[in-house]
Amino acid sequence: MLAELASGAWELAAMPRDRLAAATAVVERYSDVPIGIADASNIVLADVYQTRTIATLDHRHFGVLRLGDGSAPIIVP
Repeated sequence: MLAELASGAWELAAMPRDRLAAATAVVERYSDVPIGIADASNIVLADVYQTRTIATLDHRHFGVLRLGDGSAPIIVP
């Protein structure tokens, strides 16, 4: 995967302060769910990239999280 990143096959998303602040708000909103900044960042980035699809094996956490518009993410696989 690192070679693919280096070749430009994948985009490494930037997480400037405003996105980190949004991710922190997601963690706080779901304080009853043991998510961290990585899970919350994926929710924020889904909104940024205007997608509902998130690739993760963490169905337990992402099954309860909601995107900025209130919709549930589509979890794959």
